[in-house]
Amino acid sequence: MIEADITITNNADWSIPLIFTDEATGASYDFTGDTFKMHVRASASSPVTSLALTTANGGVASTDLSAGKITLEIGKGDLDPGSYVYDLIRVTGSAEEYLVGGALTVSDGVTT
Repeated sequence: MIEADITITNNADWSIPLIFTDEATGASYDFTGDTFKMHVRASASSPVTSLALTTANGGVASTDLSAGKITLEIGKGDLDPGSYVYDLIRVTGSAEEYLVGGALTVSDGVTT
């Protein structure tokens, strides 16, 4: 299980590039034909989704799928300041695979 914490501010748009490689071989994942979904919540057990990013809504952008590259797009003000958790799921047909998750912290920005 891969964990990666993310810290952003709420006063700017954020494009967060992710590159996935096989730890054993170093080869890039091939995401061709896959879609992605990511939920952000106050806690893993929270029934409320604070932010949903998907391939369909443009929240998970296809940067270079054959080289395992995607980009998370989080807009200015999409999340209130606070501490959250997230996970990113790869969807291949009917199969869903956990790729990465962790803490997501949003701080107040200084410049408005």
